[in-house]
Amino acid sequence: MRYQRLQRLFRNTVVVAILLMGVSALMYAVIRLVPVRVDLSRQQILSLTEQSTQLLETLSTEVSVTAFLREGEGDAGLILALLREYQRHSPAFLLTVVDPDRDPELASIMGVDTYGTLVFESKYGRRDVYVYQFFTQDPQRQMPVFIGEQMVTGILKALVSFEAPRIDIALFGVERQIQESGFSSFFQALAHDFRQLRLVSLEGPISNPADVMLVVLPSFPLSEAAMSHLKEALLSGRHVILLLDPLRASPVVSEWLADYGIHVLPGVIMDPDAAYFNAVSTLIPTLVPHGITDPMLSHHLSMVLPVVGAVDVSAVTASVSVTPLLVSSRKSWRSQGEEDASIEPGKATGSFVLGALFEHLSPESGRLLLIRDADFLRDEFIAVQGNQDFILNAVSTLLGQYDDVTIRPRLMGGSPIVLTLLQTSWLFVVVTFFMPFVLVVAGIWMWFRRRRQRR
Repeated sequence: MRYQRLQRLFRNTVVVAILLMGVSALMYAVIRLVPVRVDLSRQQILSLTEQSTQLLETLSTEVSVTAFLREGEGDAGLILALLREYQRHSPAFLLTVVDPDRDPELASIMGVDTYGTLVFESKYGRRDVYVYQFFTQDPQRQMPVFIGEQMVTGILKALVSFEAPRIDIALFGVERQIQESGFSSFFQALAHDFRQLRLVSLEGPISNPADVMLVVLPSFPLSEAAMSHLKEALLSGRHVILLLDPLRASPVVSEWLADYGIHVLPGVIMDPDAAYFNAVSTLIPTLVPHGITDPMLSHHLSMVLPVVGAVDVSAVTASVSVTPLLVSSRKSWRSQGEEDASIEPGKATGSFVLGALFEHLSPESGRLLLIRDADFLRDEFIAVQGNQDFILNAVSTLLGQYDDVTIRPRLMGGSPIVLTLLQTSWLFVVVTFFMPFVLVVAGIWMWFRRRRQRR
């Protein structure tokens, strides 16, 4: 009897094993016929965005990539996985992996003398990049950031006869070193997407003006020469992004904007409902749906503005079209100046426009994007939430390149949740009081139910 039971158990085990092997073989055959790819990496860093896939689908010029890397060494595996994803989307993207120790002759012929070099070539030119350039650092969270897709897609555009738009940047109205400006991460992000950047001074002549002029922090009285550059850029159909200091806006700029009914309000906006943690002067503004903000809203991204002012657009000239992009909550108020920036005036005065897009300042004019803060582009804030996305999307939209809205860098670690002061308070109430209350009520209900059943 016991022997028969063992025989039956053995037969059942064999049958189950054969069935499992058959199912595994069938699954393997199906996967071979219909390949399925799943990106299990954090933040989906190996998945391409729609901008990259659209570029690859229309890629008619062959681009060859020779990667002098050792498979499995350091970050080589991550970079090669990304490049193979590009190769999977386009037959014109040709990838060759070369071990420089096994094939030093090819490295010598191509002029490569550094480990971790990737050579991108097409009939229009060549670009050499290095492994370390695929990564940068989030200055606030001290976490590595993978910018591989941003870099590779930018190189592809440059190597397929893509004419990059030009951008002039006036920083404080004077020329200075980018590394010393506090905006180096912002410049790096712009360079990845647009490449043709030029740091200019508004106080001198500007030859061959660019498609977009970005003026950052004009916190001092600008000269007539500086103002003439801004006016000329707009009147000639070019676009201007003007980031004004919230505490010390240039009187000349304020007077010029007032001619169009755009009034620069003094003081700092306080908003307890949109405060970044407990700082009521550091805001998480409400994004108004628009071509600039829509990609951010779809990814549930906002912005963080360290110190921000407001503009009054209620009396704008009839011919001027105004589109608010960033607004405060209805419970916000405006301080009377820098001295009482931390003093609550006693009552809320409603929602304020923190940034807006202006069109048709004149019949042939370009568009003006006005933001009452520039510190959100500094190195310590550029990677927070969607700050970088906003400025890159703004430049792309002004240039009419709606398909080139920013490709987000991917954090190698987790992405934190940013909560306003009101959301933090609600979370505290729910976790501290509501959830324990629900558990106590459920326990009492179960106790009464069991007691009733016993009776």
